[in-house]
Amino acid sequence: MNITDILAEYGKYEESYSTTRTFHDELKAILLKRKWDSENFKERTGLDDMTFTRLTKKPDYRFSKRIIVNICIGLGLDFRMSEQLLKLQGYSLSTKYDEDNAYSFLIERGYTDIEDCNQILTALKIPPKLHLGTLSKQ
Repeated sequence: MNITDILAEYGKYEESYSTTRTFHDELKAILLKRKWDSENFKERTGLDDMTFTRLTKKPDYRFSKRIIVNICIGLGLDFRMSEQLLKLQGYSLSTKYDEDNAYSFLIERGYTDIEDCNQILTALKIPPKLHLGTLSKQ
């Protein structure tokens, strides 16, 4: 591993120690740092323009757990940062629910392709309404 790879990996690690307070501030900071616009966001998360607008322009909007997990996976966030974002919106991933176990698995294993994740969720018999993305559901 070269120093560039190590510094890139450290940058991801450092993101999980952010001191920003709100869910929206945290995500906006990540998007800004990565220089992502709505097109990058939609492509990587499979979510629609409305979700991006709510994220960037409606700081009081409360997202569902599924959407937050979707964003974390699409952004390739590690488990610690994903847990932090979920907590900021009042959620956590519980071992009591099959979908939460599946979401934890996807995040911990570093899956980032939403279509691949949905295939795994299907194989795990997670109901389609709990699958990721909104673009594929239109």
